[in-house]
Amino acid sequence: MPTDTAITGVRAEGWSCDFTSPPTMDPVGAPRFIDLSRQGYTTSGGTTTYTESLILTQRVRQAYPSNASLDATRVALSDYVYSTDTIVGGSSPTNNSTETSPKPVCRWALPDRRNVTTSLRLEIVAAHRNARNGEQVAAVKFIVTDGTNTVTQTVSASSVLGGTNDRQPIIGYAADINISTLTDGQITANAEVYPWIGAAASVNKSSDNAVDARSFAPQVFRKGVSRTVLYAYVDTTGNDTTGVASSTPATASATPCLTIAGAFAKLRAADGATITDGHIVRLKAGTQAIGTPASVTHSSISECIIENDPLAGSTPVFNLTGNWNSRHAYLRIRGVTIPRTTTAQITGNFVTLENCTYQNGGANITTNGGTSVFRWLGCALTGVVTNMLGATTNAENRLVRGCTTDAAGTIDPFCLLGNTFVNGSASVTVAAHDTGFVGFSRFNLQAGNAVYCGSTGAVSGFAVIQNLVEYTSSSSTTPAFRFSGDQSGGDAGNVTHLVCHHNTLTGFFTAGRGNLLYADGALARTHKLCSFVGNIHSEINTKHDVFATLAANVNAWAYMYGVGCRGEFSQFIDASAGGIGSAFAQAYPGLTASIGTLKVTRNDPL
Repeated sequence: MPTDTAITGVRAEGWSCDFTSPPTMDPVGAPRFIDLSRQGYTTSGGTTTYTESLILTQRVRQAYPSNASLDATRVALSDYVYSTDTIVGGSSPTNNSTETSPKPVCRWALPDRRNVTTSLRLEIVAAHRNARNGEQVAAVKFIVTDGTNTVTQTVSASSVLGGTNDRQPIIGYAADINISTLTDGQITANAEVYPWIGAAASVNKSSDNAVDARSFAPQVFRKGVSRTVLYAYVDTTGNDTTGVASSTPATASATPCLTIAGAFAKLRAADGATITDGHIVRLKAGTQAIGTPASVTHSSISECIIENDPLAGSTPVFNLTGNWNSRHAYLRIRGVTIPRTTTAQITGNFVTLENCTYQNGGANITTNGGTSVFRWLGCALTGVVTNMLGATTNAENRLVRGCTTDAAGTIDPFCLLGNTFVNGSASVTVAAHDTGFVGFSRFNLQAGNAVYCGSTGAVSGFAVIQNLVEYTSSSSTTPAFRFSGDQSGGDAGNVTHLVCHHNTLTGFFTAGRGNLLYADGALARTHKLCSFVGNIHSEINTKHDVFATLAANVNAWAYMYGVGCRGEFSQFIDASAGGIGSAFAQAYPGLTASIGTLKVTRNDPL
């Protein structure tokens, strides 16, 4: 649609325009438009331009205490205009926007440091405020190199990722890359993620970050077509002196070690490079001793694996009786039961736990110690109390995927995918970090805080995608979903590029409510470039300058005016029952919204 000739320019913050003698806006019955030519990317990752019309939604009011009066010329837009956009038509309005399309929020959905041969599976999840055509991003280009030779593959459509133990389907971007032309040894994988709208600065490239960094960083693997995999077994009747490491599992099984540490030593001795990369320790049935590994280097490029003996007949027990330093830079433990009845922790630079049953036994401490980074795949975590999946200064849980847990306290992962969290008696806080991703998970929590993403500090780039939050408590003292809420509750962070799409949050009026993108109190918080699309809320609350001690506290108004919001649904009216346009609610909830109007009778999403 053509640009309205009364528009004189887009303001610097990008979400409102100046309009000569603006009338009352009617975005549904008589919409007015601004027409843009926008830089962007195709499904092959090539540059292109898109023509797109934004709708003028509502006149913008003045700041408190003059909030009862409208600005003489200012009108809100349905979404942001970027500095890279060109306004088409009208009376040549000026684009003064200083905002640019943010980089997509991206996380790897599989751990790296794996041992591979001629094919490499890569998976990422991605989100962006300009999602369209059923896709969060336009294209993902995967790049794998041995330092000399390089192979690439571009993926233009998302798919359900292939994890057999995912509790809910995870939608992401995946590739099975033929790496037969690459040389054996260390190989590095990167991804370039292209948004639909944006210029070169809006492409997220993992190569911009350091290997092993907590951000979207390069992944490293060992290609080992010619490398012989060695096995060592552990049994309650074994012997660390006479135990054997062999490339033949039956040979190693016949003469097992007594401890995992002893098995490590045998693998190192049998490997010409005295490392355990790619080699496998198998635990026989029973409760197996872990021992104390020698203080030497056990891995260099890729993970050593501790797993259950496929012929064990029952799940072996990894007997974590005290703090255990694996001495491995990279380690995977899979298919075993790990009981913890004390505050014992596992330490290792990068530890992946796969298909394990972790019995926490009530220990109120993180599972990982020291500077260790954990990745959880398909695990069942029981006996969980406060902060087991939390973080310390140096210890992190970077990926929690396909797990079930009765978690309580703080969950502090950087990527949480396809999980089921159930706890009938405790509250959970999912912490927010830059480039964090919480997606495709079910939270069934009956008490207190249910689940929310707290933001005591600034957060830039965070995705909350397709989660189900079942809030069945009658408590209304805390919200089910909070992102930079009340300053008095400890939230003080600015939020940039929060992507909140297609989540379902149950509840009843204020029990299960959402407290979203506040700017109350004495801090002039800035929230911008956020996107809320297709969510079902119990109740939506937001607070701005009317609740602030700073009259100029207006830098979070984009959400208040529904900029970047589409198809939002709430079952009940805001907590103050003032309705749309009141101090506790959005002034405009976004295009095609359906917002509850009562406290008791719900707006039924059917």
